[in-house]
Amino acid sequence: MKYLLDTHILLWALKGRDNQNEPLPGKAAEIILNSENEIYYSSINIFEVEIKRITHPQLGLPSGEELIAFCEEAGFQPLSLTSRQTLFMKTLKKDESVKNHKDPYDWLLVSQAKCEGMKLITSDSKLKHYLEDCIEAVL
Repeated sequence: MKYLLDTHILLWALKGRDNQNEPLPGKAAEIILNSENEIYYSSINIFEVEIKRITHPQLGLPSGEELIAFCEEAGFQPLSLTSRQTLFMKTLKKDESVKNHKDPYDWLLVSQAKCEGMKLITSDSKLKHYLEDCIEAVL
C-alpha cells in the first residue's frame, strides 16, 4: 500500500510529538515500519514547514533541508505537487462540522493522496470529518 505522511506525522516521526521525543502512535509506527508499504512525503510537507519556520520561529521546527535528509535516510519517497492533484481539491467531501476548515496544506495533502490512490496518515481531528477513503486516522 502507498501512504502519504501528513506534516505533523512526519515531524512526529523525526522529533517526537511536540519535540518531546514521544513515540508515534502504534498504528502510524506499524504502517511506516511495515516493509510492504511505500511511504511518501510531499513537497507540501516541506513547504508547510518552511512557511511555519518563517512565521513561527519559536516553534523550533527543522529546516526543509533537515526534513528532506530525514526522509531520504528513512527511505521515504518524495511526491511533488502536480496541477492534476491540485484540481482534486474541488472533489473533496466533508461533513458539515468541517465545512469551514481553511487549511490549504490539508486540502492539498488530501487531494494528493486521493489523486494518487494513496492513504494519508494523519492524527488531525479535523481530517476525520472528511468523507474520503484516502484518509487513515491513526489516533
